[in-house]
Amino acid sequence: MADSQISTMGSSIQPNAIVSAPPVGQAPPPPPPGGSITGENKVQAIVKNAINAQQNNTLDQIAGTDGGMRRNRTTRIIEKVDDGTTTSQTVTAVVDTSTLIGGGRFLRQTPFTGFDFDTAQTTRVAARNLTGSGARLDGNVLSVTSGFGDFTFDLPTSSGTFSFGSAETSIGTVSGNGYASPDKSFFYYNLRESGAGSNPASVFVGTPFTGTFPTSGIQSHDLFAGFPGKTLIPMLPQDYGGNFTGAPDPILYSAFSSNLTKISNDERSVAIYGSIAIEGVGTAQKSSQIVYIGTYFSDSASQDKVVLSGYSRGSVRLTSSGTPIRVDGAGGTTSRDGDNNSFFGTSGPDHFVISSDYTESGGSTPVSAAGFVQTLETISTPATTFFQETYTRPVALSSGIGDSRTSQTLNGFMSGVGSDRNNAGSVASYLVRTLSEDPSNFEIVTNASTNRLYATVKTEDATGAREALVIPLGNPSGVGRSRQAFIDDSIFGVRESSSSSPTFSATAATGRMAMITSAFTSLSSSLTSGVSFCTCTHTKWGFISGEVRKDGTGDRHRFHLVPWVAGRFSGSAVTSVLTGSATHTGHVVANVQNGSQTYIAFGNYSQTWSFSSRSGTATISDLDGTTYTGTITGVSTTGGSRFDGTISGTGRAGNIAGAFMKGSGNSAEEVGVQFHVTGTSYDAAGVGLGKAP
Repeated sequence: MADSQISTMGSSIQPNAIVSAPPVGQAPPPPPPGGSITGENKVQAIVKNAINAQQNNTLDQIAGTDGGMRRNRTTRIIEKVDDGTTTSQTVTAVVDTSTLIGGGRFLRQTPFTGFDFDTAQTTRVAARNLTGSGARLDGNVLSVTSGFGDFTFDLPTSSGTFSFGSAETSIGTVSGNGYASPDKSFFYYNLRESGAGSNPASVFVGTPFTGTFPTSGIQSHDLFAGFPGKTLIPMLPQDYGGNFTGAPDPILYSAFSSNLTKISNDERSVAIYGSIAIEGVGTAQKSSQIVYIGTYFSDSASQDKVVLSGYSRGSVRLTSSGTPIRVDGAGGTTSRDGDNNSFFGTSGPDHFVISSDYTESGGSTPVSAAGFVQTLETISTPATTFFQETYTRPVALSSGIGDSRTSQTLNGFMSGVGSDRNNAGSVASYLVRTLSEDPSNFEIVTNASTNRLYATVKTEDATGAREALVIPLGNPSGVGRSRQAFIDDSIFGVRESSSSSPTFSATAATGRMAMITSAFTSLSSSLTSGVSFCTCTHTKWGFISGEVRKDGTGDRHRFHLVPWVAGRFSGSAVTSVLTGSATHTGHVVANVQNGSQTYIAFGNYSQTWSFSSRSGTATISDLDGTTYTGTITGVSTTGGSRFDGTISGTGRAGNIAGAFMKGSGNSAEEVGVQFHVTGTSYDAAGVGLGKAP
């Protein structure tokens, strides 16, 4: 039996011969050749015990928090009657009382070889990266004996999340933790190989969802870090932002449409996950942003089975003195089982796994790929490459999500600290702001009926020393996918366009950017102490990260958590007829360059305005410990809808520009501003928003 499954798994247990009971009313079969039962008289086989269920456990048990590891067995006794003398033989037989669950995927570090820096494509290592089928659940043991190549296992299960200290697989003894869905239709295991220095491995299996895929509405899923199981923030590597605190609960939001089996029009079923983590305050701060945007669809290559396909964009600042680091590719397409299924569950497509693989352009054929990390100082080779999985659990939508979904145009500002790497390789920081301080140069257009949005961002160096940038984000129409996701008026995101290209002062460039709203933040009390956030109804704010590189050169601009604000611009038709005065209050968020250290800070914003004289005052208070005040006046030919001015405080001075935004009514109830200040070894730039009572 050296080649038996049990022997393969490293067990010394030898299976006994299996003797089937005869059908009712028929004589039993003869004993097996070489059996110990001999005699001249007829042998009568009598079944003494039927199924002995869980009382007779012959597999090694794992004690502790896993709930045990057990197998159902059948024990049969064969009795021989010979001249009144009875001898017996006990035979243990496995009775298949298990339930077929389905297939999934097995991963073992490292699951790929080779890496193409231009395409992110890799070569799959077959023995470490398998899809398969045939997983069965027997009591509280999940097993695969065939269907996953040479990989076999017996893993313990329990309810919900659990851990275990030891289990046997064909790669040796493993420990780890697992998750079992309430209906036992999906299982995910993060494993550590006990005999291989705790090398990471993972396996998931699930029952394919065969019902009708959603074609309308909004859903949400909690995300959990799968393979290699070493990160706190899904889709960020542990050493590049994945171990930061200050991140929100990782949730993937989905908005569905009927356009699933074909992409013949502009409607999309979309998904988005975003996480902004800001850990620490001031010079002790580190921060990260990760954004995943995907599209649900099917085609002939997927056997008309729905897949989720997209891509992730990430940015990390490991220390306040470090430059922005690009982290891309941790999220791509759904992992599939051996039968090309991506979604698992009995009552809905409740569970799926997103990996670093992606799908070919225009289709669903999976491409083996990996994520990568690129520093600004070394752009020719990645700092590291990695492969990750993220698995999902359905979660109820929070109250209010999806209640307001509006097709509209938002205008506003983007302002912060950017990093420039010139063609010679020198890296420097600069103050970036909206081109000409004009809100028409920062525009977001949402379309609730297609679940799309797109944006155009035009920027300049506040000192005029660098080229202006034009950065298109998202696709307003067309067959391109996974460029944008509109969930509702507060939850949306967009990445670089595939239908338009960015420019460096009209020179062609390539963008790798992502912009999301503040809905993807969870700000600490230490970071926002004393700040009263705007309760604005329609004016939104958030962050943008990524880079734009000039084609054919090493010159590139990189942004990390640069703030933006946008609202429903009121225009001169609204403000030119208003009289009296108004006070708007809210908050500001800024990038601060303090010597060689860069970080994010929050403060308060207050503005008074006379619509009659088209003048007023602006105050930014408690921003990195400083208060700035100044006067503002209406920009000519705008009917008082836009304003600008100067601000100063504590040896620093700069400019402020803003615009009135519509609130719930067709008026000027809200404002959005951008500002920057400079001083000795100190710069700050950001945006603000406020609301009238």
